[in-house]
Amino acid sequence: MNTIHRYIARVYLINVLSLLVFLFGFIVVVDVFVNLRRFADQASSGAPDESPLRTAVLTVLLIIDIWVPRLLQLFNYLGGVVLIGAMGFTCAQMVRGREFVALLASGVSLQSLARPFLVVALLVTGAQIVNMEVVVPSMAHMLTRSISDSGDRSVRSFRLPPSPDGETRLFSAARFIDAEQRLIAPLIYEREKTADGTFSVRSVIVADSAQWDGEAWVLENGLREPVNRRSEQEGADPIETRTLEVVDRVESRLSPERIKVRYLTGLAENLSFRQLGEIIDGGGLTDGKASELERIRFGRYASLLAGLLTLMATLPCFLLRMPGPMIRPAMRAAPIAMIGLGAAAAASTLPLPGLPAWLGPFVPALIVLPLAIALYSSIKS
Repeated sequence: MNTIHRYIARVYLINVLSLLVFLFGFIVVVDVFVNLRRFADQASSGAPDESPLRTAVLTVLLIIDIWVPRLLQLFNYLGGVVLIGAMGFTCAQMVRGREFVALLASGVSLQSLARPFLVVALLVTGAQIVNMEVVVPSMAHMLTRSISDSGDRSVRSFRLPPSPDGETRLFSAARFIDAEQRLIAPLIYEREKTADGTFSVRSVIVADSAQWDGEAWVLENGLREPVNRRSEQEGADPIETRTLEVVDRVESRLSPERIKVRYLTGLAENLSFRQLGEIIDGGGLTDGKASELERIRFGRYASLLAGLLTLMATLPCFLLRMPGPMIRPAMRAAPIAMIGLGAAAAASTLPLPGLPAWLGPFVPALIVLPLAIALYSSIKS
């Protein structure tokens, strides 16, 4: 029995990998065909007089540099489609080779033959979880690059908009340089919470630059300027009533890593569960934005769950006791797959009023669950 299960699992896994390679190859070939000239121009931009061989090699390396992160990102979205498609191909091979008939004649049940498919699907789903939580977040900044940025793997400098540090301060800067972990012309508002729950500015820190030392921002020519609200209201010159204080460092939870994570919030689907949690817990977000990030945070797991349940629901369509054309089971499975995969896609984007943001993404999976149980239990041996 274990030999049979290993054989089915091996064939299924090979089909999964083959389908992934085919889809990835098709997408890359189409893009390269359209943008080959741009890749070649980028490869030869540094030295136009380079040899054709060197330019060709650099072009291939730039294509790899651009597309490896994109394919890893694409793997997270295509997992459910690939699992169902590869399952259909595997069952079609076994039906055409009369293998199911032989196994049934030897006393093996079809429900037993369904287990290797589920085991491989769980392994592939586990690989997706590792990919979305570890691999893709580590290169999320590379997903924002265009062809003209190929070869550059660092986060370019960008303006830091007013960003809370999770305490009472609000940081902003003209530029943040990731390679140096430096803020240019930082402006730090030190605030205090009022009785009505809002914040009022207590003082402002300005500096020429700020360098991260692992625990705090070390300021260059840093000065703290208190805000004297009473003298402003009485019409006095605020400059005359304020005293400037030299500030050398500011300890804060807003590290360069958190600044980059906030910068990449627009690509929230590519951030890890922990990074999204840090953004939400750091505060400073509107209720709508916090709920959106919470849906994305839990929706990725709801999507994976919906994909597995869809596989369970479509698998009985292909486990045939008698050989025959596979067009009929494919037609029966198609609407089920569209419903299940549509539910998986909507898991992180569909807001449901009245439900917590973390629970809403699981509703589509809960809708598919009874259908998957009913169809899987209907497998006839």
